[in-house]
Amino acid sequence: MSNFIRISIFTVIALFLSNGVWAQANKAEELNLGNYFALLTPQHLPILDKFKNRDDLAKETDYPNDYLLLSHDEWKGWGEMALFKKTGGGHLIVVTQYDCQHQDASDRYRRSRKCQGNIKFLELRGKELVETKDFALDEKALMLYRFYEKKTGRLANGDDKLVYELPRERKDIRIMLAGEVVYSLKWNGQKFEGSYVE
Repeated sequence: MSNFIRISIFTVIALFLSNGVWAQANKAEELNLGNYFALLTPQHLPILDKFKNRDDLAKETDYPNDYLLLSHDEWKGWGEMALFKKTGGGHLIVVTQYDCQHQDASDRYRRSRKCQGNIKFLELRGKELVETKDFALDEKALMLYRFYEKKTGRLANGDDKLVYELPRERKDIRIMLAGEVVYSLKWNGQKFEGSYVE
């Protein structure tokens, strides 16, 4: 086999592989809020199990700001979804869900002190959204309760839960306790940088 044929075969293979990687990167970059919402499963957002049509949950869709508010008259609670652009392409997808069994959830953040909720950080791997533990906040919970007590001079009630407010026109996640913002997570394109809010 001549050197020319070997080089040609190598060049064709290299171009094929690089185009495949490029196309996959571009595909991840092209996905929008609606595409990611369609990929969510009840494992990511448990309320999806209770509604046949997930679009019924989409109360406010803000494509320019990569933000989605989830709510429904038959659900005493709410959720949010926000996209954070990664420097190298693609997104980090953040989803929250809160269930307020005995409360009016219309004023989500101020009346949500005793609502049960969670936050999940997701990434696209292949064709699925997978939870990433890189941004886990569990270990900060106790420190946030202590900071709240120092900031307000009040003891946090054992029933008070942390609430995560996803951004709409800003790029930080605000963490609240008993209606008071105590911590901010600012996205820099690769990771969140946390700081206490005095």
